[in-house]
Amino acid sequence: MRDEVNLQNLRPKIQTETTEDHTLEHFQNEVLRPILKFQHELFKAEVMNNPSLNKILTSNFPDEIKRDQLKSFLQKSELRFQFLGQISGLFTINEFNFYNKRKKDLDKRIVSMLIDRLLSMQI
Repeated sequence: MRDEVNLQNLRPKIQTETTEDHTLEHFQNEVLRPILKFQHELFKAEVMNNPSLNKILTSNFPDEIKRDQLKSFLQKSELRFQFLGQISGLFTINEFNFYNKRKKDLDKRIVSMLIDRLLSMQI
């Protein structure tokens, strides 16, 4: 059985503008950002163990080109699903239900946030 309170307590606290409604932006700020921050070291390990991803991030190209390459790579690679699983595995049941109803839009947000996080890594 999942201990939902402990699952939420794992997440780092991030200062964001709070909104009362359950919009995609609220979900992004209150759920996704803390989970991505919590999983940062795992993402970094994934980059270090994936030669293609590592090559993109260590190239001397400007960030705009790296962003396009990452987006293209993640669209074609099964690694995208692994990253999404590493994030969604930390959802509570209610969060997972919310995510499932808006999966297409939220996956786009998650990939965009993930790309930002990968680009900010010091490798």
